Amino acid sequence: MPISETDILSLNDVEASYTKGVKILHAISLKITQKEIACLIGPNGAGKSTVLKAIMGLTNVESGSINLNGEDVTDMKPHEIMHRGISYVPQGRTIFPEMTVWENLRMGGFILKDKHLVENRIQEVFDMFPILYKYRNQKAYALSGGEQQMIEMGRVLILDPKFMLIDEPSIGLAPKVRKLVFEKIISLNREKSIGILMVEQNAVQGLEASDLGYVLDMGRVRFRGSGVELLKDIRIHRLYLGGGGKDQPKTKL
Repeated sequence: MPISETDILSLNDVEASYTKGVKILHAISLKITQKEIACLIGPNGAGKSTVLKAIMGLTNVESGSINLNGEDVTDMKPHEIMHRGISYVPQGRTIFPEMTVWENLRMGGFILKDKHLVENRIQEVFDMFPILYKYRNQKAYALSGGEQQMIEMGRVLILDPKFMLIDEPSIGLAPKVRKLVFEKIISLNREKSIGILMVEQNAVQGLEASDLGYVLDMGRVRFRGSGVELLKDIRIHRLYLGGGGKDQPKTKL
């Protein structure tokens, strides 16, 4: 898909639910461009993952709109949204454990008819994640948690997305591996101009990696600003990070 510096993903007063009439999201509005990384933080049950699912057409959007470059994609099916350049890495491991690394990456291009193009993009993934090339013929279950996360990110790159939605990229990872995964996320944004919207349970680390931050609570956006601004906001530290300033303990949300 051609990359344009003007690509914008936006939510406008979105209200969404899993069961009709029981709203999880209340008037959610946010905007991100391909040049930006945005992070959603907040307590458990705040609706963070639901935001990503709403964008991908996996929940009931009862009101409001979701737009990509001005086109309303609110009522589109997930495969239609993927064709328009939005890819999704869900929470937890969704690899095919008995398939090889290479076979997992091939699955990322299942909606593409041009198999030569798929192979070229797999090679691009190997260039970005050399460890995956090293283990390309190994079964995915044999790889570490961080390497499996790289498979998941690499798999969605086969569709050459404009935006990636990533749910809890650091969950279950050791600190050293978590640092590497965040470095790869920043690299995807800076080098490939892929806009990133992620949910992150390690709030401080997520905000440190992000241009924009949104704090969700009870299905509403309570605070918004740059990652730096939110990290410096004493109110956020007192309410959500368990401290009074940036040097306080890095509580997970």
